Amino acid sequence: MKYFSGSGFRNFLLKFNIVFSLIVITTQLYDFGYPSSLSGQKNIHTFYQIAAIVYLLNFIGELISERLLLLRILRENPLKFAFHILGLIVLMVSFSNVSILIQDLGFISSNLNIETALIVFLNAYLLLNSLIIIVKLRENWLFVSANPSKVLFFSFGILILTGTLLLKLPACSNYHLSWPDALFTATSAVCVTGLSTINIAYALTFKGQIILMLLIQAGGLSIITLTTFIALFFRRGFKLKDQLLLQYMFSDENISFIENILKIIIGVTLIIETFGAISFFFSWQYLHLSSGQRLFHAVFHAVSAYCNAGFSVFPNGFEENFLSTSYPTLITAMILIILGGIGFYTISDIFKFEHKEHFNIRPKGLRLQTRIILSGTGILIITGAVLIWFFQYPEWKNLPVGQQIIYSLFNSVTSRTAGFSCYPVSKMAIPSALIIILLMFIGASPNGTAGGIKITTFYTVILAFFSFSRGKERVTSGWNTIPMTLVRKAFIVFFASISLIFIAVLLISSVEKKDFFDILFETVSAFGTVGLSRGITPFLTDFSKIVLVCVMYLGRVGLYSLAIAVTDELGSNAYKFPETSLMIG
Repeated sequence: MKYFSGSGFRNFLLKFNIVFSLIVITTQLYDFGYPSSLSGQKNIHTFYQIAAIVYLLNFIGELISERLLLLRILRENPLKFAFHILGLIVLMVSFSNVSILIQDLGFISSNLNIETALIVFLNAYLLLNSLIIIVKLRENWLFVSANPSKVLFFSFGILILTGTLLLKLPACSNYHLSWPDALFTATSAVCVTGLSTINIAYALTFKGQIILMLLIQAGGLSIITLTTFIALFFRRGFKLKDQLLLQYMFSDENISFIENILKIIIGVTLIIETFGAISFFFSWQYLHLSSGQRLFHAVFHAVSAYCNAGFSVFPNGFEENFLSTSYPTLITAMILIILGGIGFYTISDIFKFEHKEHFNIRPKGLRLQTRIILSGTGILIITGAVLIWFFQYPEWKNLPVGQQIIYSLFNSVTSRTAGFSCYPVSKMAIPSALIIILLMFIGASPNGTAGGIKITTFYTVILAFFSFSRGKERVTSGWNTIPMTLVRKAFIVFFASISLIFIAVLLISSVEKKDFFDILFETVSAFGTVGLSRGITPFLTDFSKIVLVCVMYLGRVGLYSLAIAVTDELGSNAYKFPETSLMIG
């Protein structure tokens, strides 16, 4: 009877749930990725019903072990209670003939398969239960006890490997997808880059495109944010380790509001992506797509645009004839890209999100970082658009003025890590492409879905350059002094990024017989997690693809995070050697 008293029962449930959840997820992956016979499908469906019963019994066992009453769990965690009640309802319906009765009475159209819908809901219930159990153990599998930078570094690696295995499932591709192509696609999705060695519209099935969209969403928000939110969603509050980890990710010294900011990040993401999907859906009513296809295309592109990924399920992306001249489509995409690029922390600073009872725009008192990001974003977009238009005018002079403006703005916005293209980059003049390279290298803002060295890093380096050239010992911005630790970090990121791009270009150019400028463009695009391409990526060798995979990974995780993960800390020396003189210049 020891398993039914105190910690003994909880330990038993813990061990059992770990093994059972792995079995459930493995079964779901097999069912998702491999075709099976009718009898096999029935056996799997029976297993799903048994698994749902086990999870419901597990919930009851949790109540017994913690001596919780239903009224208490309903009061303290109503979402968890409602979640299991819905699971119970779906399970009861799947065991009964209610679905057949509903079909016979004519409440549901005969062309809808109620049985399939029940299986989908049952799968969702099982998957969420399994994920919740695994997330509760993230102290182990996410290395939370390690340095936060190591957690970030390894979590993205785990997500990329998982995505690679999922894309290799037979049901996810229309033809045999090679391991390098699967790895490249998964890395590009998780790192929200958009570069691709395959044509997503033709190579991936509907299931494969769903996996790709989920990888983009997980990569944009980061697996740490998602898993912490799942744990918080089904539990009141979260541990100090989680708070410290999120504090590192958000670069916020105040951890008292981290929980609220986390909820706002998820909420704002869902709201913005929903409005983006609605706008795309109604903008594409003239496309030759069914309502279901149009809805999926709208959701996919809303997620891809907000996460600054640049993936498209259209064969030619936004270069399609209708889309390239659809102003609502391009404007919606630009708004999503900008909102995703300015960063979650910037949005939370514009609105008073620290306290739940406040929700209003704050015209004054914005932090220095927010002011730098907003002003820098505006300057880069306008300046980039003007320069691109100036250099492209000889080729665009026959286009309508409105289309020239939209093309210039869109290319300037998307160059800062989104990767969508309404005009072939390979046809752009070299000066315009150079402007795009600079924008890709700078990127957008930290704590967002964008890549590059970030606006704040670029601003700090430029500010330090002018300060030091004038003989100043401190770097100041307005009435604020930027700490030397941040200045050093900015220079580390700046020069490490240039070194990474140089090494990658050297390696790729040593094995590829491609134009040097095209290689440089693709490499910077990979580093900035942009996804714009001059058309050579699908034709690269496997070696070059692996090089770009590494560049995308480091560009997304951040070179400074990697340096911290490898060296633990950048400490200072207590000793000082004699000074010497060198001839400079």
